Amino acid sequence: MKIYTFGDGYATGHIWPEWPQLIELVTSIEVFNFGYPGAGNEYIFNCAVKTALKASSQDVFLIQWAIPN
Repeated sequence: MKIYTFGDGYATGHIWPEWPQLIELVTSIEVFNFGYPGAGNEYIFNCAVKTALKASSQDVFLIQWAIPN
């Protein structure tokens, strides 16, 4: 099982760990983080779909949308 995370700047980590880094610490499972500062929902969606095409059925996807609506 792998964990993939997607989001904007709040997913990338700054001088302090953000939620993807905390998930990795808590679960001891490697997290593949595709967060990018300034990413919009279109980028986040496209990145998640491209990754899903290569992922297994047991992998976990966590998405933090840039704008909820």
